[in-house]
Amino acid sequence: LGDDGLTGVVLSQEHNGSSKLTLDGVFIEIGADPRVDLPNQLGLDLNDVNEVIVDKAGATNIEGVFAAGDLTDASGDLKQTITASAQGAIAATSAYAYASEHPNSCEIQAMGYSLVEAD
Repeated sequence: LGDDGLTGVVLSQEHNGSSKLTLDGVFIEIGADPRVDLPNQLGLDLNDVNEVIVDKAGATNIEGVFAAGDLTDASGDLKQTITASAQGAIAATSAYAYASEHPNSCEIQAMGYSLVEAD
């Protein structure tokens, strides 16, 4: 509701006798349950609430695999876009550093090979 900014919302059910609720702002939560199909397929370690366990750099228990955001245990209960964005920047920087130190890692992983020996 509101012409020049948010003044309220219309609820699907009445609250205190009215379906209109006067507000100054709204926070929208897209989802609270992490999607763990891919982490399970990759064999990533999860905690008891199905969050991917990461270190401060965003590294998981699988070498070369990094994670960030609401899917991880990195921010505890602070599940906000700004927090996830910061974690994404950290994990991306860590992944870049890893790929720089292991120049063939991305190509080898994508092709389904594991490195047995290097000259």
